[in-house]
Amino acid sequence: NVKTKLLPTSAWMPNIVHGKSPLSGMFVVALFVIAGYWLLVFKSRFGFRLRASGLNPVAARTAGIASNRMILSAMLISGGIAGLVALPSILGEIHAYGQGVPDGLGFAGIAVALLGRNHPVGIGAAAFLFGLLNSTSAALQLEKIPNSIVGVIQAIILITVVIVNEAVTRQMNQRTASRTAKVLDANTSGAIPAGASA
Repeated sequence: NVKTKLLPTSAWMPNIVHGKSPLSGMFVVALFVIAGYWLLVFKSRFGFRLRASGLNPVAARTAGIASNRMILSAMLISGGIAGLVALPSILGEIHAYGQGVPDGLGFAGIAVALLGRNHPVGIGAAAFLFGLLNSTSAALQLEKIPNSIVGVIQAIILITVVIVNEAVTRQMNQRTASRTAKVLDANTSGAIPAGASA
């Protein structure tokens, strides 16, 4: 088991809740990250430029936003935040970096972001759900239920949310297109129907 030297005790992250189901102190850090993400992306000028560059880089460049620079900034910030994913294990359990660090957490982070639809509240709820499912894997093994059932449940939830999201988006686009067509038809005929402006 190749790993680095043990971190000093001042770098250890204590648990908030002890016992059979401990709660890592990184939970508080995660709450601060979610709050910082909300403030940065949804309440700042930088966040507005960032979202505009992500939704439509051409329109953002037309409005005078350096979309390529904003995309690069988003990649650097998200990469830094993604680096926090292994800290609960490194600072709270093994206190070193090595083979004991869980793998596959990056893909779980992508799944959580998709499930939460990139909104802070949704991401927090999705992370809580995935964490709850992962914490039940040990109990499932005691009941002689395969550990892979947790991954299957997570995949089913993710696929269901993606399909429902796509279906709702298409339905909303069709509704918008039909309303626009009605308004255009009414304008060409010279009469605007009541409630069309709303």
